Amino acid sequence: MKPQWCLAAPIAVSALAAIALWAAGASGWLGEPGVAGLNYCEAARAGFAAQPANTWSNLAYVAVGILIGLRAMRDLGSVSAPSNRMTTSPLHGSAYASVVALIGPGSMALHASTTRWGATADVFAMYVWASFALAYAVQRLLGTTTRRFVALWLALSALLTLRLLTGVPSLPDNFGFGIVVAAYACLEGYIVTSEPTRYDRRWLAVAALTFVVAFAIWRASHTGGPLCDPHSLLQGHAVWHVLTAASAGALYLFYRSEHFRRAR
Repeated sequence: MKPQWCLAAPIAVSALAAIALWAAGASGWLGEPGVAGLNYCEAARAGFAAQPANTWSNLAYVAVGILIGLRAMRDLGSVSAPSNRMTTSPLHGSAYASVVALIGPGSMALHASTTRWGATADVFAMYVWASFALAYAVQRLLGTTTRRFVALWLALSALLTLRLLTGVPSLPDNFGFGIVVAAYACLEGYIVTSEPTRYDRRWLAVAALTFVVAFAIWRASHTGGPLCDPHSLLQGHAVWHVLTAASAGALYLFYRSEHFRRAR
C-alpha cells in the first residue's frame, strides 16, 4: 500500500457513506421516521436532517479521521516519527483513520432520519471502531502478525454485526459495544502499566478524560435530563459527538507515540 492510502481511505469512506446517506434521504428514507434517536433530546424538524445539531456535529468524526490519515501519511518514511505499527504500516494508519471517519456518517444516518435503519448504521459504525481498538490491543499485547490482527478485527465486527441484525441474543444494541470497549480498556490498562516507558501515556489520559466528560454530558442531555432543551441550537448530544471525536484523535496520538523497533 502507498502512503497516500492513509489519507485517501478516510476520504473515500466518508464520501461513499455520505452518498449512500443522501440517496436514502432523497428517496424518503428507508423505514418509518420518528422511531429512533428521540431519546437524545433534540426535537425533530422537517427537512433532510430531523435533528440538525445532532446530525451535523458528526462531521467532527470525519474531520478527525481525515486529520489522522494526513498525519499517518506524513509519518510513513519519516525518520523523526516513532517506529511502531501505526507509523510504519499504511494498513493500520488508513484503517484507524477510516473507522473514525465512518462513525460520522453512521451517526448522521440515525439523527437525520430517526429511522430504525439509521440506528443500525449508527451502531454498526461504533462496532467497527470498537472491534479495531480491541484487535489492535491484542496485537500489541501478544505481538501477533498483521494478518491475524485483521482476521480478529473482521471476526469481531462480523459477530457484533450479526447480533445487531438478528437481535440474538436479545440485548440492547449498546450492550455489545460496551462489552468490547470495557475489554479494550482492561487490555490497554494492562499494556500501559506493564510497559510504562513504551508510550506517551498523557495522550491516553487525555482520551480517557475527554471520553468521561463526554459520557457525563451524554447522560445528562437525554430527553428529560437536566441539560435537555429540545429546541436549543446547542445540544448536549452534539457536544458528545465533538468530544468523542476528539477522544478518538487523542487515542491515535497515543498509538502513534509507541516506541517499537519491529513494526509488522
